[in-house]
Amino acid sequence: MKTIVYKLFEIANWLVAHAPNIVNKFLSFLIYIFLYYIFKYRRKVVLKNLQNSFPDKKAEDIKKIEKQYYHHISRLFPEILKSKYITKEYLMKQIKVEGFEIINQHLNNGKKVIILSAHFGNWEWASVVLGLHSNYKLYSTYKPISDPYFEKYYNNIRGKFGNITLPMNMMPRTLIAEKQPCITGILADQTPSNTNDTWMPFLNQETLFFGGVEKLAIKIEAAVVFVNMIPSLNGKYILKITPITDNASKMQTNELTEIYVKTLDKCIRETPYNWLWSHKRWKHKKSLS
Repeated sequence: MKTIVYKLFEIANWLVAHAPNIVNKFLSFLIYIFLYYIFKYRRKVVLKNLQNSFPDKKAEDIKKIEKQYYHHISRLFPEILKSKYITKEYLMKQIKVEGFEIINQHLNNGKKVIILSAHFGNWEWASVVLGLHSNYKLYSTYKPISDPYFEKYYNNIRGKFGNITLPMNMMPRTLIAEKQPCITGILADQTPSNTNDTWMPFLNQETLFFGGVEKLAIKIEAAVVFVNMIPSLNGKYILKITPITDNASKMQTNELTEIYVKTLDKCIRETPYNWLWSHKRWKHKKSLS
């Protein structure tokens, strides 16, 4: 049965990649109808997350963000399906990168650069296009998934133009051993499994974040930047790079994590539909003891 699903998925890849844009826009609309109205995919999770994150917003404003979010993730499906066939030229045309000179300056000064980002825009395309702007090695980190076919599919996308895919649990030893300037992309908004990690106020809730990312950045004296990916009105994306520090080892304990979380919070409030609300981000609750 799985073999049939994989074959159908490959056929869908080809069809979407070779279809006109107008067809893919219509496909996105159909996916929205199915996700929102028919399957009601994680609507309870999305609604709860939005209500808890924006307690001051009116019900109609929450509903508007909810629908915008489902339109947004429906747009991502055709983009992911066509990823196997996209070219460098297509990606460079679809995504405008602002501020890459910040990263290049650190690399040319011999620094390792850590990119802290989140599930913004089309996050799978973000690290791919960043790799196209640099001649230095780029590690694209990821959490392994249980299905080997789809793990291979996503890793082929991430490494399509030369990026190195790196499981999160391999990241510390790899970067400590790395002797050359390099870039490492991390989606640092994911939920840690260890509740002893770092708790931070985020979207009006006490939220658990990875503490190990900051410790690693300090150990390797990395320069750190933040990346936000924003959909534009013409169906493209703008990827904005902003500096956090030129040397994480000069920062106080939890300072890097706090800056990341505050920046993340600000970006989400500016374009709330552009984040992954269907993720059960607050499944861990901070102990009162």
